[in-house]
Amino acid sequence: VSQSRYAVPELFFPDDNGVYMDLERAKGICRSCPLTVDCLSYALKHPELEGVWGGTTVKDRKQLRRRRPRVTTGS
Repeated sequence: VSQSRYAVPELFFPDDNGVYMDLERAKGICRSCPLTVDCLSYALKHPELEGVWGGTTVKDRKQLRRRRPRVTTGS
């Protein structure tokens, strides 16, 4: 069972000033979760999501999206 299931939700989301309660702890919980890859994949497909998903913040995911190769069709 994932530790995130027992953590307070506020740990994974910034307050109204954009400050996380304990960002490194939230990311650490994500790293130990068996669903990290699925969670990150979901978050990358939904850019409107706030908070820590798959061990990444909104800023981290923006950087990952920029580095992802673009798929083109045709030649």
